[in-house]
Amino acid sequence: HSNVLGKKPIDHQSMDMNPKRSKTQVNEFCEEWSVKPGILDKLAQSSEIRKALKDRRLQEIVSSIDTAPKRTAKLQQVLDENPEFMQFVDRCLGSIGATKMDPVTSCMEFDASEVMLLKKPNL
Repeated sequence: HSNVLGKKPIDHQSMDMNPKRSKTQVNEFCEEWSVKPGILDKLAQSSEIRKALKDRRLQEIVSSIDTAPKRTAKLQQVLDENPEFMQFVDRCLGSIGATKMDPVTSCMEFDASEVMLLKKPNL
């Protein structure tokens, strides 16, 4: 089984979807990390991503996540319930170089080191 990029599906369990992680830990993750410079530009320059975002259903899904009071929980819910959205996320991660092949499982995995930066602590 492969996704639209022709690669093995991304192991979303390796992403920040650890059921043992507390809500406080997830919020701390979001507050402590940011996207590296240039990553959003890569998404914006991807004709595949821009084309996908013209789809009204995808726009509604993204909007529902963005406007949800608990965005991380809503994102997880949509990923769990909507395989088409998961494929879109896979395409986004692939277009920014945020995936790598796990040699043991032969699955594509999210590699946060390629796209995320630890924010400097407030002094």
